[in-house]
Amino acid sequence: YFRLPSVSRLVVSFRWMDQGWGIRKGRLGLSIHRDSKAIIHHSFTEPNHPAPLHLEDRVYDVPCSILQFCRPNDEIVIWRYAGGGSSHILSVLFFQARYWPGTISSSTSVAAIPKELSWPPLCHNPAYTFHDNAVRG
Repeated sequence: YFRLPSVSRLVVSFRWMDQGWGIRKGRLGLSIHRDSKAIIHHSFTEPNHPAPLHLEDRVYDVPCSILQFCRPNDEIVIWRYAGGGSSHILSVLFFQARYWPGTISSSTSVAAIPKELSWPPLCHNPAYTFHDNAVRG
C-alpha cells in the first residue's frame, strides 16, 4: 500500500494478464482506509471485465466520485484478486500510480506537477505474479 495525505486525482497504469486460459478472474483496484478500516472499495475494471487472457496495457483515471471520500491521513491501498480455486494466476507488470496532492473540493491547479510511485521500484524485477491469494515475485 501507499499512504497519501489527500488526493485530488489518481491515475494508474499497468500491464497485466490473467493466466492465459480458463475463466478470467483477475482484478486490481483500490480501497480507502481510515483509522484502519476500509471505507470504500473500487475496482479498476467493470465487474464483467476482469484481466485479459493476453498481456494488455491499461491506464485508469480513478473517478472523482471515489476520490471525494479521501481525507488527510487516509491510506490508499492497491489490492489484487487473482481468483479462487486452485492455482489461478494474475500477472502485473510496470504498475505506476501518478497522483495529485490536494482534495477534490480544493482549488488545486490543473497545472500542478503530479507525484509518482512505481511498483515494484524501477530498479527491481518489473513483474509480479499472483497465485490465488499468495504473492510470489
